[in-house]
Amino acid sequence: MKKIYILAAVLAVVTGILAFIWFTRQGQVPQEDMVSVVVAATDIPSRMPITRDMLVLRDLPADAVHPQAAVDPDALVGLMPNGPILKDETILLGRLIRPGEKAAGFTGLIPAGRRAFTLFVDEMSGVANLIRPGDRVDVYISVAAVEPAEAAAARDEQRNPTGRTFSRLLLQDIEVLAIGSKSAISLASEIEPYQSVTLALLPGEGNQLNLALVEGRARLVLRPVGDAGTVPGVSENTDDLLGFR
Repeated sequence: MKKIYILAAVLAVVTGILAFIWFTRQGQVPQEDMVSVVVAATDIPSRMPITRDMLVLRDLPADAVHPQAAVDPDALVGLMPNGPILKDETILLGRLIRPGEKAAGFTGLIPAGRRAFTLFVDEMSGVANLIRPGDRVDVYISVAAVEPAEAAAARDEQRNPTGRTFSRLLLQDIEVLAIGSKSAISLASEIEPYQSVTLALLPGEGNQLNLALVEGRARLVLRPVGDAGTVPGVSENTDDLLGFR
């Protein structure tokens, strides 16, 4: 009986070797089906626009590939994940959104490098409720002038107003992201009066406007469609206006 088992084992080995030789000669060595899928070459933060160098192709067994796995890395450039993606993680199409899509939320509307800055407006400073998301505006500021800090320090008192008001064209050709709580992704056909406007500002522009709002007031001026021209941001004061100099 023992000899029978040994003989069976030898025959199994020989059969396997002969089968391998035959498949090799036929160019038909059995291989598992593989599929190239896109994986993250590095950690990708949530809502970070994807660049080509963030992605690599990797072969995976076909039966292990997720139905939504991306297979074309070039088609993903510019899209954003709706959550963080870890290095070596398969990129799933269902987790990607385009900048500006509703799925991205309001942050998807903010242009790269800019910040959403909201300021309060009334019917006059907000162009009579005629502004709409996507419009472009200029921002004027007006500030009551005070005496130099050195003069007040010499008296150890607060700075006194000079009786003059300065006006300046502070910002030009600024995109409107929202009016009130309405943005381009939630805009209805009828717009109710709004008390705030949200602008897309560079960080430095936000700093300037924030200071201007602490010291004075701002007024928006609506630009016509297609007008991207700018002019020097000169300042005027009440003496200039009244011709006192």
